[in-house]
Amino acid sequence: MENARSNHWSPELDDQLRTLILSHSPEDWNLIASSLNAASGSAHKSPQDCFRRWHEDLASADCKKPWTDQEELKMLAVHQKYQNKWSSMALQLGGRSNNSIKNRFYSIFRKVKNKVLKQDVVHDSKLELLETLYVLFLMEHYFMNLPSMPKQTGKRGKDFIFSLLKGLQPETIIRYRTCLLYTSPSPRDLSTSRMPSSACKKKKKKK
Repeated sequence: MENARSNHWSPELDDQLRTLILSHSPEDWNLIASSLNAASGSAHKSPQDCFRRWHEDLASADCKKPWTDQEELKMLAVHQKYQNKWSSMALQLGGRSNNSIKNRFYSIFRKVKNKVLKQDVVHDSKLELLETLYVLFLMEHYFMNLPSMPKQTGKRGKDFIFSLLKGLQPETIIRYRTCLLYTSPSPRDLSTSRMPSSACKKKKKKK
């Protein structure tokens, strides 16, 4: 049958997929695919088919929505596990495409690099502080040539990271990170929902 083909999506299947995504977790694509196949009776869609249909065709409007703080915090946690495997990250971040996640991550990376270059020790929110600390952690690992990060990152990703780091020295990053930590709340404070007001906005003292 025509709609049994993996690459064919009828309007009815699209509607069923939308309904299932609203009723199930958007991260559980195995459950969504099995439910879609059971409901249609004739479709044979894999989790990857459902994922691609949603992100590449049906959810383009969602991808253009502004990122929330919760989404960005989750993106950092997911990146720590999958690193630059954007497709795997997208499976954990329902409603965002591979390119949307990649572009957002590198936007944060550039922002932190510029702050390091300017020695601008300012963090207006808990999210900005966590983003800065995480990117500095990645920078240190690249500079120290630890095997874990480069092995799990594609060559293009590595070249892009190194181009962002061009002109920075390890001691510059470590010095900035130390200064940032000195003006930052403790790890215990970071785990709470509120950031101490005294740590929200501090600038490096002028010499």
